[in-house]
Amino acid sequence: MLAASDPAGAAGLYQRAAARLEVQGALDGAGFALAEAAQLAAVEQDVEGALAAFPRAVALLRAGGVTPAYRGPVVRAYARLSARAGAAGAGLTAVDKVLAEIGTPSTGGAVGSATGGAVVSTLTGDAASEGTVPAQEDGTAHERLELLDTRARLLATLGEHDRASAAAEAVAEEYARSGDLRGAAHAFWLAGSARAAAGDLESAVPALESAVDGFRLAHDQDDRARVGNELVGVLRRLGRDDEAGQVAESVSRR
Repeated sequence: MLAASDPAGAAGLYQRAAARLEVQGALDGAGFALAEAAQLAAVEQDVEGALAAFPRAVALLRAGGVTPAYRGPVVRAYARLSARAGAAGAGLTAVDKVLAEIGTPSTGGAVGSATGGAVVSTLTGDAASEGTVPAQEDGTAHERLELLDTRARLLATLGEHDRASAAAEAVAEEYARSGDLRGAAHAFWLAGSARAAAGDLESAVPALESAVDGFRLAHDQDDRARVGNELVGVLRRLGRDDEAGQVAESVSRR
């Protein structure tokens, strides 16, 4: 594929396609094409170009009637890049905006119905065909969790460790209720790391323990070992060497 062999060339093609589609009034397609161009620009380390293109892509998608659930992956890609570029605050603002549109499970939020005839995108997966309302609701609920997870990570990047840990633990519990054990484990890991970074080692321990258990249940030994090593370090800093040894032995077993 051209995107793999010549990312810069592919980015240019997507940019030109986006411009043509916008002129034709196909704002949804233009938005997805520009999002692809932005992603490829980021791959080519054109961070400035990507950071300029992503917000424009999101605006086109919104103007084209694309639902928040389908805009969310583009917003998350922008947020991750903004964090890498030292501008996590801009990413946080974008994430908060789309989360406000999605709303909460109890309110339903502004889910909408149009997917905008999205092109096949590496950011969003295959464009959805008309499906059942429950399937759309499930997709929206999942994207909301992904956005909440991204939000917690942005807060941690900004050094707001207390807010990050609270946000991460809340989304971890939601992941667990939805049956996404790996997602829950990663969020608990973030909660524990944020608490440790804030100096609250005692509170970091149960969050990291939950992450270890989550990765065990998800059969992810590699991440279980990584978070286990972090837990061992926290326990040793607390002077709980016996517990640290038990954890180290446990996570070393396959």
